[in-house]
Amino acid sequence: MTNKNHGLSIATDVTATIELIGKFGALLEKETTALNNADYKSVDGLQDEKKTMAKNYQSHIECLHRQRADIINIDLSLREKLISARTRFTDILKNNLKALDLAKTSSRRLVDRILEAARNAATEDRTNAYTSRGKMAVPTKGPISISVNRQL
Repeated sequence: MTNKNHGLSIATDVTATIELIGKFGALLEKETTALNNADYKSVDGLQDEKKTMAKNYQSHIECLHRQRADIINIDLSLREKLISARTRFTDILKNNLKALDLAKTSSRRLVDRILEAARNAATEDRTNAYTSRGKMAVPTKGPISISVNRQL
């Protein structure tokens, strides 16, 4: 970003920002699709690029913010393209955040079910068990200590 205060520079910065928003939006759409398909390997493969694009996006937006008084001097059609790109990006981001939240919730429920099943198996009540001859059975196993890393 050039961050100079004349019309040509701000137009160049706005154009570069619009291009970045398009690329970042496409990456988020790809991640959202992968999340919706439970393709976590693909999601993982996108993370480095996503971090880089997020940093670049932040840098571009900060630069435009510093030049906000000059944005009025750019061509109306370019300003409208910027507004349109940011609006579309906001929608893409909302969908991505929703997909991330659903994946997180789904993973949490799966981990909770696994933990519950493991706890139930480990602490199964065997005090009412009887042998084939009708005598009270002695429990063969005691409770098992279970510890699971619940970080997602």
